[in-house]
Amino acid sequence: MNTAPAYTADSPRLEDVSAIHDNGYGRARLRLGITGVGLWVVVAIMALASDTTSLISKQLPIGIAGDAAIVGLTLAIYVVLQLPLDWLGGYRVPKQFGRQVPSATAYTKALARGITVHTLILFISASVLYLGGKLGGIGGAFIAGILWMLVLATARGVIAQLTAKLSPATMIRDKAGVELLESEDEGFTGGINGLINPRANVLPAAWREKLSPEQFELAIRRRQKVIESGAWQQGRIGAFSFTASGLLLALLLAGSDAAGTGAGVIETALWFTLWSFAGLLILPTLSRAAIYRTDQQLIQEGVEPRVFQQLTHTLDGYQEGEPRRGRWVERIFHPIPSASNRSATKAMKSGGFWDIARTSVYLGIGSMSLLTRSVHCNVGRPALWVWLPTD
Repeated sequence: MNTAPAYTADSPRLEDVSAIHDNGYGRARLRLGITGVGLWVVVAIMALASDTTSLISKQLPIGIAGDAAIVGLTLAIYVVLQLPLDWLGGYRVPKQFGRQVPSATAYTKALARGITVHTLILFISASVLYLGGKLGGIGGAFIAGILWMLVLATARGVIAQLTAKLSPATMIRDKAGVELLESEDEGFTGGINGLINPRANVLPAAWREKLSPEQFELAIRRRQKVIESGAWQQGRIGAFSFTASGLLLALLLAGSDAAGTGAGVIETALWFTLWSFAGLLILPTLSRAAIYRTDQQLIQEGVEPRVFQQLTHTLDGYQEGEPRRGRWVERIFHPIPSASNRSATKAMKSGGFWDIARTSVYLGIGSMSLLTRSVHCNVGRPALWVWLPTD
């Protein structure tokens, strides 16, 4: 059952958003995300405080075999502890609130596929940091990590289609740079593909079917606007900078003696997880600023407020169906403003850093962040582990 309505002439406007039913799905997801993120932050702090990685490594064979064992053991523990949260976030909670979900069997297959690819990428990330540390110490691990992060950014579209069932749809011939992907997850939003220069505007094929022509054109135009204004590129560079800074700090905290060891790689991952947690608290404000600014630019350029309002409400329905939020809840946890807050935006002087928060979450997998699939918007939803939802 899909609770997000297709376009109708009577779709509510943001001025009437208080009348939109909020059944608590968004708050349930937020609680689950807080639980998952909190779990891994506590695990990271406890493991670092007790020097668990060093204690375990002493019980394992010396050399590559022991290093591989501690990485493999860590990934196994991660999968086991994360699995109940995935099941709740991807199947149980959405079903409880009447959201669009596949059968239990179909979901299990999709989740198994996502976990396999996600874990493989974490293992490759560990190997990259390990080999870089072996060859060049902290500097070598840092350079190797940066290069791997660039690969992850460049190949984002390919990785997304490996992680989940995302099928290319018919291209829009008169819209250069627009790519449509079919997804079974109603919350899939795609994003802007490219390293520093945008290559493609990836959109869900479902939007073309469920939105009015005016709304669909506006959805395309919004993405074009964040590119033209520089907000996407600023967000991209900001996400790279944040992730690179966190990796360097994590390597330094792990120490030069740990570079090129299995225990050192895991300790680096634990430190970086704490850095990622700080990003979850800080970066959403920068993301929201870019959204507010883009909204204002479109209205100033003559976009009909009615169409803008209907689009915002409809897309919110595909996500968490939470048109209103408390100020502090949104400020801390949500990089995308609620529908009601977007209707009352204040003037913004800068373009902001579009999607910096969730791009940083994705790039964090290159430094073995344990939070990349634990946040409230994507826990248990493999289609959103690579392309996290954006506005």
